[in-house]
Amino acid sequence: MTGEEKDQLRSYWELFLNQDPRWQEARGEWLQMSEAARNTLVENLIRYMSDSFNTNQIEKATRASAELVLLDRIALETLVAVLMYDKNALGLRTMAARCLVSIGPASVPGLIQCLESPRYRSRYLATRALGMIHDERGLDPLIRMLTDDDNFGVRREAAIALSNFQADRAGKALCRTLEDSEPMVVEKVITSLGKMKYLPCVPRLVEHLARIEKDGSSGTLPLRRRIRETLQKITSLDVDSSLDMYRSWKPEQGK
Repeated sequence: MTGEEKDQLRSYWELFLNQDPRWQEARGEWLQMSEAARNTLVENLIRYMSDSFNTNQIEKATRASAELVLLDRIALETLVAVLMYDKNALGLRTMAARCLVSIGPASVPGLIQCLESPRYRSRYLATRALGMIHDERGLDPLIRMLTDDDNFGVRREAAIALSNFQADRAGKALCRTLEDSEPMVVEKVITSLGKMKYLPCVPRLVEHLARIEKDGSSGTLPLRRRIRETLQKITSLDVDSSLDMYRSWKPEQGK
């Protein structure tokens, strides 16, 4: 960039900082400049969002995040980098993830990339974001996170995210995860199956319920209740129906 252009960008940035009404026009002119100038705008906004967040000026940080969403694809790569690699606060990565959700389907490839992050919190946030966007490209990566991720929080979030997809393979993956070693994952799997009203899961849920009711320990009471509530959602049978009633239930023809 030329010295003259840099001076111009500084004057434009002052308009943003001062919340000057002329900022919208200045933003448009800024975006008509070179790629280097556009990248400078993204970098300024990311830095401003980070500094504001770290000093607990959430309103200012939110204002910067809204600007990044407006920039859409220009800001995508940087937002993905913040989510995947940034060493700043979790809250900043959370704001980056929210921006990516607001940008929508264009964010999906970058969010899938974030699922490879060594930071489980980044994988967790990317998993949540993919569920909120519920673009079909995210389905198989989310199934992989549900079954393969070594962090139970990520698996739990994947179970929640998959409930936003109606694809049969989402339901099948959730059914397979009823045997997860972590009860909090299993609980969300059951809840998601109920939200989806996934009919083929009923026999698996009934047998799972039979096993833990046979166990009879008080620690299984919340899970037993959750399974029964899910069975009620899917079958419309009373929540306290017998196991035999659940076993003999058949979906209405055409469903």
